[in-house]
Amino acid sequence: MVGHGTLLSRRSSAEFWQDPQLDVTDVENAVGARLALVDLGLAPPLFIDTRYRLLRILGKGGRGLVCLATDEHLHRSVAIKLYPALQPGAVSQEVVLEAQALARLEHQNVVGVYDFGDGALALERADLDPSQAPGQPLLVLCFYMTMQHVHGQSVRRWLGMVKRSREQVLDVFHQAGWGLVHAHEAGVVHRDFKPENVMIDEKGRALVVDFGFARHRSGTQPDAGDGVIARWQDTQIVGTYEYMAPEARLGKNDARSDQYSFALTLHEGLLGCLPPVTSAGVAYVEQHRFPGAVARVLNRALALDPVHRYPSMRELLAELPARWDDQWRWERLDDEAAPSRKGAWLAAGMGAVLFLGGGGLGLALWRGWIGGEAADERDQVEQVASDEVEAPSAVTGCPSSELVGVWSLENEVLWDWDSSRRGVVSEFELEIVARGDCDFVGRMAKLSYRDGARTKRYEAPLRGEAPLHVVRRGALVDVQGTWLLETSSEQDTRRYYFSLEVDDGQARGVYSRLVNGGRPGIRGLVRGAREGRGRPSVATVEALPCRYQCELLCAGEVARKSCETTRCSEHYSRVGECGPPSADFETPMSTQRMLARWRDGEWSPVSGGKGCEAELVAGDWIVDGRLPGGGSRRWTLSLQEADKCRLIGFAKGETARNHSLRVEFDEEGRWLATDPLDPAWAWAVYGWSFAVGEGADGTKLSARRQGY
Repeated sequence: MVGHGTLLSRRSSAEFWQDPQLDVTDVENAVGARLALVDLGLAPPLFIDTRYRLLRILGKGGRGLVCLATDEHLHRSVAIKLYPALQPGAVSQEVVLEAQALARLEHQNVVGVYDFGDGALALERADLDPSQAPGQPLLVLCFYMTMQHVHGQSVRRWLGMVKRSREQVLDVFHQAGWGLVHAHEAGVVHRDFKPENVMIDEKGRALVVDFGFARHRSGTQPDAGDGVIARWQDTQIVGTYEYMAPEARLGKNDARSDQYSFALTLHEGLLGCLPPVTSAGVAYVEQHRFPGAVARVLNRALALDPVHRYPSMRELLAELPARWDDQWRWERLDDEAAPSRKGAWLAAGMGAVLFLGGGGLGLALWRGWIGGEAADERDQVEQVASDEVEAPSAVTGCPSSELVGVWSLENEVLWDWDSSRRGVVSEFELEIVARGDCDFVGRMAKLSYRDGARTKRYEAPLRGEAPLHVVRRGALVDVQGTWLLETSSEQDTRRYYFSLEVDDGQARGVYSRLVNGGRPGIRGLVRGAREGRGRPSVATVEALPCRYQCELLCAGEVARKSCETTRCSEHYSRVGECGPPSADFETPMSTQRMLARWRDGEWSPVSGGKGCEAELVAGDWIVDGRLPGGGSRRWTLSLQEADKCRLIGFAKGETARNHSLRVEFDEEGRWLATDPLDPAWAWAVYGWSFAVGEGADGTKLSARRQGY
């Protein structure tokens, strides 16, 4: 039974001293710093509402924090969502309504809500700024909501831990789908369904979590006290852009929008990537890569017009196979009628769906769908979309003459899980073909690679074909694509992602080889040219356009976007550094395995031969860390060779303790840093000029060599 606590609207904010300049990140840093002191026994426990003792930060969203806490009354662990700095009014009322709506959801595949209320976090200014004198109070007014704490991992991490069978993936999505069925039938729309928001508990049960953007399907939620209808303030676009339905990107969504997000996430779970998109921003399902039964479900759930998706999640799950090889057929259903509105509905059988990233064309297509709305409301929604969604602006004119032809691409490895591949150069051939009005396809072939003086040419080149996402930026043209390259015998398959900027017959950009559920396993730069042109001189990261520097150097999608916003004032601005990893960054599985071996006493460093990379790693480094309790720290590393396979040095913390260091390597050149004076401390890192990793305490790490 959910208690209503003490609502913000019933308490005067004059009882609290609140700094109006604080934002969620400030509160995250202050709470993280205080919890670190609590762990060391240097500060008293941190409570909210005298009942919930905060233990560590689990995550951060746009409006608040999620922490692990102990309910001191019932002696159980809970997840508690904190919404700092809320004042009485529409926003606090919206959170109250959210809690009331979620309290109605009781299902084995939906995380349960226990309680909500308001209170104050009793912090100090020194928690936010270590230069401040202790004892200066910082009271942060918060609304809170407590929920079931799921002991497990997100679907994204679950998929990346080990190779999962297609049947296992389908089973997890069936479970999550039934959670959405229950929410929808209770009148609640999730609005942010994605791999991070499905948890797998210790028993293998899937639970849908984080209904932080949820709303009642009617836009209203009754107050249980007097029957007054309180309306949601839903004028802004919410959700995670890559997983949002087209209508959701314009601020219009319902339960069918969750179907779209579910289908995208299922596609990623089964193949390790989101669906490919055309140059117009239209994504589609590659029919040949799925059994007919699965392709059928994805096609219909990804229909552009919500009218042509399933009537409900219940019907979708009824048609979603439990096995990968199920191949039953369907008769035409009554609700598969012709479009009831004029506009740009693309047939569900084509598996097409619109992404606003396609620029003006996408917005023009979508205007047909909302043609029945009042003109002033439509203009308002489109204005919100243009303010909220970051997308390159398209201009009139298809760049066929600038793209069509055969391109010679040269890729150079800058980051890899195996240091022996540093500097390896590979030759690719890309043939771009126009198949219609601004619709391009790329035929990619990997021809050879060069490792030092040795060059190997493939007798049977790896080949693949993929649609291209093409956007014009003034005089420049951006080209993106993801290819599954394979030999004719299909004995060797590899997935590559390319993002290129084309200018006057030359191309420069970045590429990744994707592994472990779509994570970049190799990263590097690309230089290329169309037939008859010379390749541009691109030998370093700094020679790339600024946004590509961000893509290479930043750990996490949020960090990358922040880098583009704050550091790319000019096209070729030098990024220099990205700061700590963002909360969405997934640390490499190999570093997690290194730490597991170290904890179990099974760590065995190399003593000679392959993997001895002391000379490569020696020097001065800057390391930024995102702490598991929230907040960030920075260290300066100074490392010098003790021998070919070992370094010694120190890590000087700007706002953290110092460490003496011993650095050793495994056979792939990944390095483990330990402190001889602190047997519980370790970092597992890999990379040679810029690197990422994880600490034994769960700190996410991003490192760069000074001057790089």
